[in-house]
Amino acid sequence: MRPRGGIIGASVTPTTVAASGVWHLREAQSYQREGIWPILGKAPSSIAGLVGWWDFSDTTTLYNATSGGSNVTTDGSSVSRVNDKSGNGKNIVAVGAATYKTNIANGRGIVRFNGTSHCYQATSFPYFDTAYSAFVVCKTTAYASTFQAAITGLPATNAAAPNADYFLLSLQDTSASSQTDRYGYGGTNSAAASTASRTAFTVYGVSCSANASALSVNGTGVATGTAINLGKSVSGTVSDIPSRVILNVGALVRPANPTGVAFWPGDMCEIVWYSSDISSSDKSQLVTWLMSKWGIA
Repeated sequence: MRPRGGIIGASVTPTTVAASGVWHLREAQSYQREGIWPILGKAPSSIAGLVGWWDFSDTTTLYNATSGGSNVTTDGSSVSRVNDKSGNGKNIVAVGAATYKTNIANGRGIVRFNGTSHCYQATSFPYFDTAYSAFVVCKTTAYASTFQAAITGLPATNAAAPNADYFLLSLQDTSASSQTDRYGYGGTNSAAASTASRTAFTVYGVSCSANASALSVNGTGVATGTAINLGKSVSGTVSDIPSRVILNVGALVRPANPTGVAFWPGDMCEIVWYSSDISSSDKSQLVTWLMSKWGIA
């Protein structure tokens, strides 16, 4: 009988990620024979609207120069550029290069930020001012009473308020018993008492649609807030927030602080961004995929 597709035979060495996000029966059976289990859920590329995907474990996307150079594969090496896997070309380049570390999370490498000078930026990222969904897999390693910015957004430097900023996601921890997650949209940020462990890798999700925003931790909703969309009216008030087109990772970088402020201390695993508020089902499937990939229980 002629086999119908899939991966056949015991000599194959398949990967554990399906580009389509859907596993065929014979592929799953082959993985079982090899002892390599498929990653559950949906991969980022299988969900419509993907506009940014930075995977800090994929050494084919990590480079030692902002212009490209060579791939970074060695533990302790500086990472000057991280290429976007979404196909949208939104590569992030170092303002201060963080460090690649091998075999940190579920056998995968990560990029480690020192909390004082490491950060990245994409200067053309116009996906803050409409509905979106963003997911960050990370772990902080230090407490601070000031903001620790995982992701921030800025208007163009020639905007009316070039220093106006807001946090997509930041942490503000004064101690182990006083932890705060901050998430924001449209020039404001909302605070939520943190439910996330600071000693374990976590999937943070921030989504915005119409005038609502929400924060989730490992797929569980923990807070909601009001989002002020650019040029939209909220309760009779018209927003004068300039359009955000600059993406910062690991710090807030702006004309007043060109080398960064509010630095993120810790490990960054993966960032996934969509240009819409994706469905609850897709969010759940993506978070399942990310948690499985990074070994988050």
